[in-house]
Formats: sequence, structure tokens, C-alpha cells
Amino acid sequence: MPKNANISKVLIQIHSILNSNRLEYIFNYVFKWRMGIDFVIVSDISNLNKNHPIVNYNTDSIGYGIHIIPNGLLFNIDRKAIINDEIKFNLNPIEPSKDSYSDIFSSIFYHLSRYEEYDAPKDNLGRFSHKSSCLFANNFIERPLVDEWVNDFKNYLIQFHNFKTQDFKVEEYSSQASIDIDSVFSYKGRNIFRTIAAFSKDGLKLNFKEVLYRARVLLNLKKDPNDNFDLQKQLLNQKPAYYFVQVGKYGRLDKNISPDNTGFQNIIKELNNNGHQIGLHPSFASNSSKEIIQTEKSKLESIIGKKVLHSRQHYLKFELPKTYQTLIDIGIEHDYSMGYSEIAGFRAATAYPFYWYNLESENFTKLLIHPFVVMDVAYKNFQTMTIDETISSSKKLKDICKVLNLPFVFVFHNESLSNHRGWENWDKVFSFWNHE
Repeated sequence: MPKNANISKVLIQIHSILNSNRLEYIFNYVFKWRMGIDFVIVSDISNLNKNHPIVNYNTDSIGYGIHIIPNGLLFNIDRKAIINDEIKFNLNPIEPSKDSYSDIFSSIFYHLSRYEEYDAPKDNLGRFSHKSSCLFANNFIERPLVDEWVNDFKNYLIQFHNFKTQDFKVEEYSSQASIDIDSVFSYKGRNIFRTIAAFSKDGLKLNFKEVLYRARVLLNLKKDPNDNFDLQKQLLNQKPAYYFVQVGKYGRLDKNISPDNTGFQNIIKELNNNGHQIGLHPSFASNSSKEIIQTEKSKLESIIGKKVLHSRQHYLKFELPKTYQTLIDIGIEHDYSMGYSEIAGFRAATAYPFYWYNLESENFTKLLIHPFVVMDVAYKNFQTMTIDETISSSKKLKDICKVLNLPFVFVFHNESLSNHRGWENWDKVFSFWNHE
């Protein structure tokens, strides 16, 4: 989503007596990045050209133009200011019967900036929980409100302000697979101590089926269940995917094998050579250390032989603004962590990529956030849905993305395609999500 791509010749004037970084960010988002039309902010009313469309973003009416009354959020940099429900949900849409409209620009900014995530309570892993989300609490988590507002505003301009459909940038629906490789192998590649410990654990649980499975894999009599990359290639059907690879050290929540393992490296190299985007899956431990994540990024770059610009946090562990600023500092340009692992929906009220705005430094950055809509473990492990229930429930979200011409980004794990440990036949869900 380049900042100045696909800009039409149509110019919209924004009359605002005040200005701020927040204001410029949100006007760039709505007009340039989403609609593909240019804008100019005009503070002096005498400089307005009535031959061009005008948005009056002031409390007082000027007698013409589209009057949107600011609620102050784009000018107030106090993060502890009280945010009311009108800002969060803005159920006062643009329509021709009104003389003025509530502030959809502030509403969009509230969600994109992830205002509610700063200084919010954390879950047991130190993450912002969906239970703290105003969207979840008010049953809006499955509605991309930001995308609805942008679409409504665009249609309003077409219907009542002489804009043409061809004046706007074309947005198209697409399904985009993103696959996390937490553990490239289920059994192979472990050192002798981890292997013995795993055998002992299964034996004590009398899980002899697992003991036999592990033994057959280690004796090369059966393929490792997590090594299902041939199946992934078949399911993707020549569509490129985003792969996020964990190369960190072994830890309590970081279970991959050593990235020095030849089999591991060969798989990642083949994925890269086949045209997939290889990104970093920073270890859980790296969230507390810039040095650790830099080391992991360098390791992955040495394996694939090129710069790594994409990432998704392991366990979706990130803290604003610290984690995102760290990603910027080490050269990451795209992050795919914006979503929840326990429920499906639109964490930032949008499925469309957006540049991160840093509320601490009050400036917008070059880090492009790619929200995802659904994740495999949310349905199976947390919502305890069957395959058919998952397909039925996720179809609603997929259809919303189709109607609004949004990317439907989904998250899967290679383990979820293993046909093992409860993941039998989940390739059906992958195929449904991946199908255009």
C-alpha cells in the first residue's frame, strides 16, 4: 500500500482551522491510501475553491460542503482522555438528510491507532486480550467498522457530490494464506535429551500410540507429521503464501529445533525458492530483547540469502508501542500480528493494511500492519468447533470481505495440517479459506 500510489486527478479540500499529525495521518489513510484521491488542508476559508469538493472539519458550519463536526480526538494528545461510545462505534452514518455528521475520522483513528491497547490490562501471557476490546464487548468484533465507514463515505461522495466510481482506487477481495512454522518437525531434529524426555512423558501417560508413531518417524519408517509441505504446496495450488519461521532458541514457549538443522534449512530455502514470502516469527523470549530479535532476524536472513522485511509475533505477543518500534528499528516493514488467537474477527475494526501510528511519539510510521481475520487454533482449541462448524462460522467473515472488497488473511500452522493430534482433516478448512 504505497503512500502515493493510484492517486486520481480529483482533489478534495479539507477546511480545518487546526492541524495535527493525527489529522494528516487519518486524511492520508481515508483519501489517499483507501480511496486513491488527493486532498489539501485549507485553514483560511477564503482560500477554498468551490469548484472542488469541500469537507468542513470544524464545529461551525460554513454554509456549504460536507460538514463533519470534530469531537477533538484528532487534536487532543492526552491518551487518558475519556473516549465515548460515539467515537468507538459511530452509529451516525453519512446520509443526505442531515446538515452535519458525527466525526468518522476520529472513529477511524481510534481503532487504527489501537488507542485502547495502550495501558490496558494484559492476559496471562502479557498480551492485550480480546476480552478488553470494546468491539468484542459490544458485539462488533465480526464487523470491520472502519471499512464500512470508508465504503459508506465513498458511496456518499458518488451519490451526492458528483464523484464517479472510476475516480477511486480499485480495491479487490483476495484470500491470503499465512502459515506459522512454530516447529518444522514434530519428532525429528531434537537432541537426545528432548527425545528421551518425550518418550518418557508419553510412556507415563500410557500413550503407546504416540510412542510408536515417534519411533517409526525417528527410524525413517514414517514421515514426520509436521513435515507436510508437499501437502501445503498442493493446497495452495500455486498461490504464494506468507511463511513465518521461528528460529529462536529453545524455551518454555519456543519449541522449534535448531535453525542449524540441515533438514530445517532445506525446507525454508525451498519455500523461498518457490516464490513464497519468508518472514520472521520472533520467539516469545525476543519480545523483551531487541538484541535477541535482531539475532533471530539475521539468522533467518543467512538461511534464505536476503533481507527479511515481514514478521508475525509468536503467540501474537506484542506490546504497544515498544514491540512495533523495535520491529522498525531492526528493519521490519510489515507486521502480521494484528488479530486474536482465541477468537476470529477484526481486532482493529479493519481487514485492510494500515500504517502504524505511534501514540507515544505522535507520528505515523513506515510499519505496515496487515490484519488477519481468522486463525486455525481460535476455532479448534478455543472455540472447540468442529471442521463443519468452523467453515460455517468463518464463511460469514469471508463473505463480509468479499462484499467490501477486502483481503481475507488467514493464519494456519504446519502442525494443523499434520492429520495428527486432533488435527485430522483440517486441510478442508485450509482449502475453504484459501479458495477465492
